[in-house]
Amino acid sequence: MRQTVKVVELDRSEQGMALTALSEYRNQQIRDGQQGDLANDLIEKLFCAPTRKKKGRARNDPAR
Repeated sequence: MRQTVKVVELDRSEQGMALTALSEYRNQQIRDGQQGDLANDLIEKLFCAPTRKKKGRARNDPAR
């Protein structure tokens, strides 16, 4: 059976917010005596995710 994979595009600030939230979640899990392995795996995926440049012009570009 095939797994469904979702792709989410995050800009730099959204990625930072997600990393902060995952770090706080992981730290809370550790404080509660639980494993933070799932959060660690997600943090690693966010750091290792490939980047892609946006094509086209910005909305506020005066050359439009």
